[in-house]
Amino acid sequence: MQVRCCLIRKATITAEPYLWSLQTLCECVGDIPSVVVPRAILCDATTGGLAIYYGEADTVAGLVLSSVDEIVSFVKSHPQE
Repeated sequence: MQVRCCLIRKATITAEPYLWSLQTLCECVGDIPSVVVPRAILCDATTGGLAIYYGEADTVAGLVLSSVDEIVSFVKSHPQE
């Protein structure tokens, strides 16, 4: 499973290549292999920082740290054709 990132205003923009894909053993092997499930996304309105918590193959929890600006920049510079 791979995660696509979409920006929603009046139109949806989808990035290609994927913003986030399975890389580590704990994401690929477990009770439900090759599945990551976002569980919570926290945004700091002051800094634009994002903390994305997700389940890895239904065995452990992962954390991705990013920012709204970084994700918007990635999506705008890698539009899906």
